[in-house]
Amino acid sequence: MPIEDEIDLSDFEYQFQHPFKTPVHVNGVVDGAGSVVFLQMKISYTFSGQCDRCLEPVSQKGEVDIKHVLVTSTEQESDDLVVVDQFMLDLDTL
Repeated sequence: MPIEDEIDLSDFEYQFQHPFKTPVHVNGVVDGAGSVVFLQMKISYTFSGQCDRCLEPVSQKGEVDIKHVLVTSTEQESDDLVVVDQFMLDLDTL
């Protein structure tokens, strides 16, 4: 199942600035194999701010790849496992 979304982070504050002037793009896929469900996403963003040295505006594009295994419960502690409550996944929490 494909995932495609835009997340508005314009209200997010970092060092007294709002660095996400444009939406963050999320693209990915959820695949199932037997009783295991895999989530793969690519998050693309533009981080805007000021140069600490000259105070000129700067922007930096970036991408983050995320891979997780979705489970309904686990006894194991792992950053790769995401517990999905009632088979619903809120992408904003990732």
